[in-house]
Amino acid sequence: MEAFLFDLDGTLLQSEKLKAQAYAVAVQRLLELPNPDQRAIEAYRQVVGASREETARHVMTVLNLEGKLRLLLAQYRVSESWQVLSAIREDIFAGMTADPRILRENAWPYTVEL
Repeated sequence: MEAFLFDLDGTLLQSEKLKAQAYAVAVQRLLELPNPDQRAIEAYRQVVGASREETARHVMTVLNLEGKLRLLLAQYRVSESWQVLSAIREDIFAGMTADPRILRENAWPYTVEL
């Protein structure tokens, strides 16, 4: 064996950037906005690296989304509003990372060269 490479979140893909964009799209859908909500990206940047719960709670609080999210508790079969936002974001992120074009566009160039 000449080398061993393992992937931590963010090693091969700019995943934090995509997660922020996924929050922006989630908020866009929740608030029925014409475009992804850039405020969600900024809120995400403030807590990047935090747990899923802490991040979703922060975005929800900063953007005052709890009322909208609370209406979706039964639909998502969860008990807390932050869990709805997290589930929406995770679905969007999964769609992004399933798209080869998005993966190519968000790969870290130095890792691909390696």
